[in-house]
Amino acid sequence: MNIEAFAGLSPAAAHDLISELAQVMRAVRHSPVVTVAVVNGYCLGGAFELALACDLRVVAATASFGLPEIKLGVPSVIDAALLPAFVGLSKAREMILTGDIYRLEQLPPGSIANAVAEPEHLSAAAESLLERAAAHTRTVTAAQRRLFDVWLNNPLDTAVDMSRAEFAGAFLTQDTHDQIARHRARITGTG
Repeated sequence: MNIEAFAGLSPAAAHDLISELAQVMRAVRHSPVVTVAVVNGYCLGGAFELALACDLRVVAATASFGLPEIKLGVPSVIDAALLPAFVGLSKAREMILTGDIYRLEQLPPGSIANAVAEPEHLSAAAESLLERAAAHTRTVTAAQRRLFDVWLNNPLDTAVDMSRAEFAGAFLTQDTHDQIARHRARITGTG
Protein backbone atom coordinates (compact mmCIF):
# COMPACT_ATOMS: atom_id res chain seq x y z
CA MET A 1 0.00 0.00 0.00
CA ASN A 2 1.55 3.24 -1.14
CA ILE A 3 0.75 6.66 0.36
CA GLU A 4 -0.42 7.72 -3.11
CA ALA A 5 -3.34 5.30 -2.74
CA PHE A 6 -4.75 7.56 0.00
CA ALA A 7 -4.42 10.90 -1.78
CA GLY A 8 -7.77 12.55 -2.45
CA LEU A 9 -9.94 9.63 -1.33
CA SER A 10 -13.58 10.33 -0.61
CA PRO A 11 -15.15 8.44 2.30
CA ALA A 12 -16.88 6.10 -0.19
CA ALA A 13 -13.64 5.44 -2.10
CA ALA A 14 -11.78 4.92 1.20
CA HIS A 15 -14.41 2.39 2.26
CA ASP A 16 -14.11 0.56 -1.07
CA LEU A 17 -10.30 0.52 -0.89
CA ILE A 18 -10.15 -0.86 2.65
CA SER A 19 -12.93 -3.35 1.87
CA GLU A 20 -10.90 -4.77 -1.01
CA LEU A 21 -7.85 -5.06 1.22
CA ALA A 22 -9.97 -6.71 3.92
CA GLN A 23 -11.11 -9.32 1.38
CA VAL A 24 -7.48 -10.14 0.56
CA MET A 25 -6.62 -10.51 4.26
CA ARG A 26 -9.71 -12.63 4.87
CA ALA A 27 -8.80 -14.89 1.94
CA VAL A 28 -5.35 -15.43 3.46
CA ARG A 29 -6.75 -16.09 6.94
CA HIS A 30 -9.40 -18.50 5.63
CA SER A 31 -7.24 -20.31 3.09
CA PRO A 32 -7.46 -24.10 3.48
CA VAL A 33 -3.67 -24.31 3.01
CA VAL A 34 -0.88 -23.11 5.27
CA THR A 35 0.32 -19.60 4.45
CA VAL A 36 3.84 -18.29 5.10
CA ALA A 37 5.12 -14.72 4.94
CA VAL A 38 8.82 -14.24 4.23
CA VAL A 39 10.00 -10.84 5.47
CA ASN A 40 13.27 -9.21 4.55
CA GLY A 41 13.53 -5.46 5.21
CA TYR A 42 10.63 -3.18 6.05
CA CYS A 43 7.20 -4.70 6.66
CA LEU A 44 4.85 -1.78 7.19
CA GLY A 45 1.14 -1.04 7.12
CA GLY A 46 -0.81 -3.40 4.88
CA ALA A 47 2.26 -5.60 4.35
CA PHE A 48 2.59 -6.06 8.12
CA GLU A 49 -1.11 -6.88 8.36
CA LEU A 50 -0.67 -9.44 5.57
CA ALA A 51 2.23 -11.01 7.48
CA LEU A 52 0.05 -11.16 10.61
CA ALA A 53 -2.75 -12.79 8.60
CA CYS A 54 -0.43 -15.60 7.48
CA ASP A 55 -0.08 -18.72 9.59
CA LEU A 56 3.69 -18.55 9.83
CA ARG A 57 6.40 -15.93 9.36
CA VAL A 58 10.05 -16.43 8.38
CA VAL A 59 11.93 -13.22 9.07
CA ALA A 60 15.38 -11.77 8.49
CA ALA A 61 17.01 -10.64 11.73
CA THR A 62 17.27 -7.15 10.23
CA ALA A 63 13.54 -6.87 9.41
CA SER A 64 11.49 -3.95 10.73
CA PHE A 65 7.76 -3.80 11.41
CA GLY A 66 5.21 -1.09 11.97
CA LEU A 67 1.80 0.38 11.39
CA PRO A 68 2.62 4.01 10.51
CA GLU A 69 -0.85 4.85 9.20
CA ILE A 70 -1.59 7.05 12.22
CA LYS A 71 1.14 9.41 11.00
CA LEU A 72 -0.88 9.88 7.80
CA GLY A 73 -4.03 10.66 9.75
CA VAL A 74 -5.72 7.32 9.10
CA PRO A 75 -6.29 4.48 11.56
CA SER A 76 -4.80 1.01 11.34
CA VAL A 77 -7.70 -1.34 10.69
CA ILE A 78 -8.56 -4.84 9.46
CA ASP A 79 -5.79 -7.30 10.39
CA ALA A 80 -4.09 -4.83 12.73
CA ALA A 81 -6.70 -6.33 15.07
CA LEU A 82 -4.46 -9.41 15.25
CA LEU A 83 -1.48 -7.48 16.65
CA PRO A 84 -2.41 -7.71 20.38
CA ALA A 85 -2.42 -11.50 20.15
CA PHE A 86 1.12 -11.40 18.78
CA VAL A 87 2.85 -8.78 20.90
CA GLY A 88 0.47 -8.19 23.82
CA LEU A 89 -2.00 -5.37 24.28
CA SER A 90 0.45 -2.86 25.74
CA LYS A 91 3.01 -3.22 22.94
CA ALA A 92 0.25 -3.28 20.30
CA ARG A 93 -1.14 -0.02 21.62
CA GLU A 94 2.33 1.50 21.59
CA MET A 95 2.99 0.36 18.03
CA ILE A 96 -0.35 1.56 16.68
CA LEU A 97 -0.59 4.82 18.62
CA THR A 98 2.98 5.96 17.91
CA GLY A 99 3.22 4.67 14.34
CA ASP A 100 6.87 3.93 15.07
CA ILE A 101 8.87 1.31 13.22
CA TYR A 102 10.33 -1.54 15.31
CA ARG A 103 13.24 -3.82 14.52
CA LEU A 104 12.55 -7.49 15.21
CA GLU A 105 14.79 -7.37 18.29
CA GLN A 106 12.58 -4.63 19.79
CA LEU A 107 9.51 -6.86 19.77
CA PRO A 108 8.73 -9.54 22.35
CA PRO A 109 10.81 -12.66 21.62
CA GLY A 110 8.96 -15.17 19.47
CA SER A 111 6.03 -12.81 18.93
CA ILE A 112 6.27 -12.19 15.19
CA ALA A 113 8.81 -14.64 13.76
CA ASN A 114 8.39 -18.41 13.69
CA ALA A 115 11.88 -18.63 12.23
CA VAL A 116 14.69 -16.10 11.90
CA ALA A 117 17.26 -16.50 9.14
CA GLU A 118 19.90 -14.54 7.32
CA PRO A 119 18.50 -12.95 4.14
CA GLU A 120 20.24 -15.47 1.88
CA HIS A 121 18.68 -18.36 3.86
CA LEU A 122 15.09 -17.08 4.08
CA SER A 123 13.79 -19.27 1.24
CA ALA A 124 15.37 -22.41 2.69
CA ALA A 125 13.97 -21.62 6.14
CA ALA A 126 10.50 -21.05 4.69
CA GLU A 127 10.68 -24.30 2.72
CA SER A 128 11.73 -26.22 5.84
CA LEU A 129 8.83 -24.80 7.83
CA LEU A 130 6.37 -25.52 5.00
CA GLU A 131 7.63 -29.10 4.62
CA ARG A 132 6.89 -29.74 8.29
CA ALA A 133 3.41 -28.22 7.97
CA ALA A 134 2.69 -29.99 4.67
CA ALA A 135 3.41 -33.43 6.12
CA HIS A 136 -0.19 -33.71 7.32
CA THR A 137 -3.38 -34.55 5.46
CA ARG A 138 -5.31 -31.80 3.71
CA THR A 139 -8.32 -32.67 5.83
CA VAL A 140 -6.60 -32.09 9.15
CA THR A 141 -4.73 -29.00 7.95
CA ALA A 142 -7.94 -27.36 6.73
CA ALA A 143 -9.74 -28.33 9.95
CA GLN A 144 -6.95 -26.95 12.11
CA ARG A 145 -6.90 -23.69 10.15
CA ARG A 146 -10.69 -23.34 10.60
CA LEU A 147 -10.26 -23.99 14.32
CA PHE A 148 -7.84 -21.09 14.73
CA ASP A 149 -10.60 -18.84 13.42
CA VAL A 150 -13.11 -20.45 15.79
CA TRP A 151 -10.76 -20.04 18.76
CA LEU A 152 -10.05 -16.40 17.94
CA ASN A 153 -13.68 -15.41 17.44
CA ASN A 154 -15.66 -17.29 20.08
CA PRO A 155 -15.84 -17.62 23.85
CA LEU A 156 -13.96 -20.64 25.23
CA ASP A 157 -16.95 -22.95 25.82
CA THR A 158 -18.35 -22.25 22.34
CA ALA A 159 -14.91 -22.78 20.79
CA VAL A 160 -14.54 -26.11 22.59
CA ASP A 161 -17.98 -27.23 21.41
CA MET A 162 -17.20 -26.25 17.83
CA SER A 163 -13.82 -28.00 18.08
CA ARG A 164 -15.52 -31.29 18.86
CA ALA A 165 -17.50 -31.07 15.63
CA GLU A 166 -14.29 -30.48 13.63
CA PHE A 167 -12.71 -33.49 15.30
CA ALA A 168 -15.65 -35.74 14.42
CA GLY A 169 -15.82 -34.35 10.87
CA ALA A 170 -12.23 -35.37 10.21
CA PHE A 171 -13.34 -39.00 10.38
CA LEU A 172 -15.59 -38.51 7.35
CA THR A 173 -12.59 -38.70 5.03
CA GLN A 174 -10.52 -41.69 4.03
CA ASP A 175 -7.26 -39.75 4.34
CA THR A 176 -7.79 -39.50 8.10
CA HIS A 177 -8.26 -43.26 8.44
CA ASP A 178 -5.28 -43.91 6.14
CA GLN A 179 -3.03 -41.56 8.13
CA ILE A 180 -4.00 -43.21 11.41
CA ALA A 181 -3.26 -46.63 9.91
CA ARG A 182 0.16 -45.47 8.63
CA HIS A 183 1.02 -43.99 12.03
CA ARG A 184 -0.09 -47.14 13.87
CA ALA A 185 2.02 -49.27 11.52
CA ARG A 186 5.09 -47.09 12.21
CA ILE A 187 4.58 -47.34 15.98
CA THR A 188 3.94 -51.06 16.03
CA GLY A 189 6.54 -51.84 13.37
CA THR A 190 4.00 -53.65 11.20
CA GLY A 191 4.24 -51.29 8.24
